[in-house]
Amino acid sequence: MMVTLITPLAALTSVGKVTASRFKTLGLSTVEDLLFYFPTRYDDFRICKRIRDIQPGDMVTVRGAITSLQNKVTRYKRQKITEGYIQDDTGALKLVWFNQPYLVTQLTQGEVISVSGKVEYTGYGLEMRSPEWEKGASSIHTGRLAPVYPLTAGLTQKQVRFLVSRALEAIGEVEEWMVFQNQKSKVKNQNENPKVKNELTFQFTNVQLLDIITTIKNIHFPESTELLEKARHRLKFDELFILQVRKALTRHEIRSAHAPEIDFHENEIKKFVAFLPFTLTNAQRKAAWQIIRDMQRATPMNRLLQGDVGSGKTVVALMAMFNCVLHGYQAVLMAPTEILAKQHFQSVCRFLKGWEEIGVALWTR
Repeated sequence: MMVTLITPLAALTSVGKVTASRFKTLGLSTVEDLLFYFPTRYDDFRICKRIRDIQPGDMVTVRGAITSLQNKVTRYKRQKITEGYIQDDTGALKLVWFNQPYLVTQLTQGEVISVSGKVEYTGYGLEMRSPEWEKGASSIHTGRLAPVYPLTAGLTQKQVRFLVSRALEAIGEVEEWMVFQNQKSKVKNQNENPKVKNELTFQFTNVQLLDIITTIKNIHFPESTELLEKARHRLKFDELFILQVRKALTRHEIRSAHAPEIDFHENEIKKFVAFLPFTLTNAQRKAAWQIIRDMQRATPMNRLLQGDVGSGKTVVALMAMFNCVLHGYQAVLMAPTEILAKQHFQSVCRFLKGWEEIGVALWTR
């Protein structure tokens, strides 16, 4: 079947309803979802050795023929294990898998396979436990930087890798959203390029990044460490750039929005300050004035009031709220915890003593 970005995972070979539901748990429903489901790390199986050259602790790939394979149950813990041997022209290596009895039906004696994993020394000699394996000349699981994906119950790395390799058949449909200045000359008419959308495309100069197709290929199945790092760099660039664009759009929306103009009630504010049980510092007066002046504008205010504990941030905020209430509006002071909300409520009631016409309420949930 032809694989496209909108192809449901359930339509792919070897994916049934149960497996599809497990992918759904990870938020993956289509081929496109799977292409953008990236590994969290990689197992380095690029070192290939002959069996006689293997040393304990090596993370290696070995290619040879299966000479024996059988299921066993351990004597004490009654654990199911599958034991076998792989042999090349230099020797044999013991293989051990846990709770995978079906392997005896998938691998046959004399069959040539590749196995990858860490070699350990036991009382019975060298062995490789729970190795990755694959038949034929393909190299999805062995002999390379093998991707390791976040999983859910019932899914294996082999399943995800295999389906990602199938999903890559649709990689040509992934659209590039960046056009680099040195590539612009190659596009005579952007309207003739189906992968360039004028309203979504950004042009960059002096930026050395992989194209999106090469990036996705190498984030899943890296051709080299260098290309893997470049793919990571491209994805990080995309993420940070999009965050900056969203931030710029938010700023633009704020500047374009309308807010009520709240006049400065000078006499009442001076009276409020005079009745405070302490004298405002110059920093508090300056911050309060800047906030109140911003409230007089027809655009929403976007400020961060920063200060150490006990520096008087609450009273500065209260002055702005007080000025807002005097103009006929309501004001809300939000706190992250119920304890802090109650502390603010007590402070506000204390500072507004003598202004009984202004109602103060506490709401927690």
